[in-house]
Amino acid sequence: MKLNFMRLEWLKANKIAVSSMALNMILGASVLTLSYGISTKHERLVIMPPIVNNAFEVQWNGASSTYYQDMSIFVASMMGSTTKANINYNLEAISKFASPPMFKVISERLRGYVSTLPVDVTLAAWFTPIDVRYEPATNKVFVIGSLNSSAVANQANSKDVIYEFQWQIIAGRPEFQAFDSYEGTEPHTQMWLKNNPNPQQSAPATTGTQAQGQTTSPEVSANAQ
Repeated sequence: MKLNFMRLEWLKANKIAVSSMALNMILGASVLTLSYGISTKHERLVIMPPIVNNAFEVQWNGASSTYYQDMSIFVASMMGSTTKANINYNLEAISKFASPPMFKVISERLRGYVSTLPVDVTLAAWFTPIDVRYEPATNKVFVIGSLNSSAVANQANSKDVIYEFQWQIIAGRPEFQAFDSYEGTEPHTQMWLKNNPNPQQSAPATTGTQAQGQTTSPEVSANAQ
C-alpha cells in the first residue's frame, strides 16, 4: 500500500514539475518578447511645422512628402525674412532643422549678408511662397516664390527665387542635408538638369544688392552636400 501511495505521490510531483517547467518557458518567452518590444520601441516627438497645409505622416526614419513640403516652406520663410533685427532668432530656428555642415554655411552667408546692411535703414524682408513641388526620386522639395524687401519710405523690391531642400528623417528628427537657392521660377529637377547639363552658375547673393535705393533680402546658396 505504501508503495502505491508513494508511486501516486511521485507521479503527482512529476506532473507539477512538468507544468511548472512549461509555465516557466511561457513566462520566459513573454519576457523576451516584451524586452525586444521595449528595446526596439522609439519614443519620439513629432515636430509640427507652424503652418500645416495637408495631412502628413512622420515615422522614425521617414515622412510623407507633404511633411517635407510644409517644413520647406517654413525654413524658406525664415531665411527670406532675415534682417539685422531677427538674424539670431532666425538662425536659432533654422539650426533645429539643418545638418551641421548646412547650418555652418547658411549661418556664415546670412551673417555676411546682414553685415552689409546700412545701420541707419530699417529693412523689412519676407518670402512669399507661390508653389511647392516634391521630387520623389531625389527626395527634394522646391519652394517657388518671391523674395521681397522694403526700406522705410521706399517702394518694395521683389524677385523670383527658388529654395531647394533635400530632407531626411534621422531618429525621428527632420533635417535637410542639402540646400540651394537661385533666381527664377523653374526648379532644377532631374529633368531640368538633364536638359541643361552645363547650367550657368550664378554667384549666391550673400551680400545685399542695391535696387532703387534699398538693400534686397538675401538669396543664400549652400550647395554643400
